[in-house]
Amino acid sequence: MQRISVASTNLASVGYESNSRTLEVQFRNGSVYQCAGVPEAVYSGLMNAASKGSYLDAFVKKAGYAVARIAGRPALTELALGQVPSRCCLGQTKTRERNSLRTWVSGSRSRL
Repeated sequence: MQRISVASTNLASVGYESNSRTLEVQFRNGSVYQCAGVPEAVYSGLMNAASKGSYLDAFVKKAGYAVARIAGRPALTELALGQVPSRCCLGQTKTRERNSLRTWVSGSRSRL
């Protein structure tokens, strides 16, 4: 699925397939998740939200859509090629992203 880069402290890119109603989210740490059954209006809202992380939490995570992890952290070759933003290596930002992702994933697992 093609994703679009987004301006966010937690999210790196977002994609959507209207035929399958699948939302795909890549976090700054390289993890990629797909959410099934997401209406196009929710995707549009996410893309237009001032805070994409807050919108994702409120309208995707807490809505209870089925979530599947499809990729983990980036490979070392990606890090060497500079495909991961350098700011994700800053301690405070990295910790905040990890905690946000951990909270989002642990909440999603309980609904699977």
